[in-house]
Amino acid sequence: MMLVKSSVPSFLPLRTPAVVAIFAIVVACSSTASAYLPVICMHGYHGTAADFDHVVEWTKEIHPGTDIVSLPLYEGKNSTHNMWEMADAVVEYIRGRKDELKDGFILIGHSQGALLTRSVLELLGEDNTVKTYISLAGPQMGQWGVLGDDPKWLQDFEDKNAWIVLYTKYAQKTFSGANYWHDPRHESIFLKDSVYLPVINNEVDHGNADSFKDSFLRTGNAVFLGGPQDGTIQPWQSTQWGFLSAEGDAVPMEQQNVYMDDLFGLKTMDEQGRLNVSSVPGAKHMDWVRDRQLFDEYIAPWLE
Repeated sequence: MMLVKSSVPSFLPLRTPAVVAIFAIVVACSSTASAYLPVICMHGYHGTAADFDHVVEWTKEIHPGTDIVSLPLYEGKNSTHNMWEMADAVVEYIRGRKDELKDGFILIGHSQGALLTRSVLELLGEDNTVKTYISLAGPQMGQWGVLGDDPKWLQDFEDKNAWIVLYTKYAQKTFSGANYWHDPRHESIFLKDSVYLPVINNEVDHGNADSFKDSFLRTGNAVFLGGPQDGTIQPWQSTQWGFLSAEGDAVPMEQQNVYMDDLFGLKTMDEQGRLNVSSVPGAKHMDWVRDRQLFDEYIAPWLE
């Protein structure tokens, strides 16, 4: 049985210099009043704040004066840090702007950043004033596929054997990809040794399960976007809360335990009409932050 005494494991720092460093920059640029909700964006694995440059530009074009920030946190190689550490940094940033965000804001994450920001929804507690959360191609049920920009030591493993190293204590403590590696053929080991994804999904016993669920359900609307031509998230169904069985068959969201047992509020949100899941054929992984048509059709309507 896993017991989590706080939202962040004790081996991780509660404050990060990177957060303190960006406060002055972001607050100075966000003082102008706007009729639109503030927007906060988080990049993905090996990404940077610049990944959202188009989204920032297009948002200001359709909604002049919008306070939109792409967080310059854990960029490039630093994006491989432990997921709890990075999530805590985003939570700290949001709480640092609590007065500005008290009437609501929009939270957007891409790829790993989408999973990261989804956990932020669960960690914020009473400070969760997110009106709309948008997940762009996020591995919400995990990743099972080694990528070309993964560390060399990981690329030497085949997907079927990567669990041997990724579920070790060292990998779980130091590498973000290990925190959401999900090998469906070794489910029991995933639940026992993975320190992040099973916890935020409330699939294991821990002391914050109720607060995670309550906090997630404070979110106004949750939008999950992805598609079969993603090319990066494996399996792509993870962007839609689906995953693979041990036999390799696709299992949709409605048949996943996290949904059926409403472990952290996903089913409740769906029944209340606040969950929106869209599969978009043809959309590749980086298109979500680079393609104007995708922005206009699937993102812009949620920025109103």
